[in-house]
Amino acid sequence: FQYGRWKRLVLRRHPDSVKWRQLAPPLLIVGLVGSAVIAVSGSWLAVVVPAGYLSISIGAGLVDLIRTGDLAALLVPPILWTMHSAWGIGFILGPPPGKH
Repeated sequence: FQYGRWKRLVLRRHPDSVKWRQLAPPLLIVGLVGSAVIAVSGSWLAVVVPAGYLSISIGAGLVDLIRTGDLAALLVPPILWTMHSAWGIGFILGPPPGKH
């Protein structure tokens, strides 16, 4: 969470250093919130972002399990979920301009 908060400040001070991968966690959070809003309408589109992210993260864990044979790889998905959501929320709620 704190890394995301302060990454926002660093990118604000050095906007030329922004890389797309640094924006992925906050965009994931925006996509998940958007999915929740869309879900209220009953649209099937509400599952696109969550299903895509779950598929990719579970796939990463399975690839790691196959590659290493280590059962700890089964922990990769929940670790990614925790890390990306904390980072993204921290980035979104980062210190406002002038509050650092």
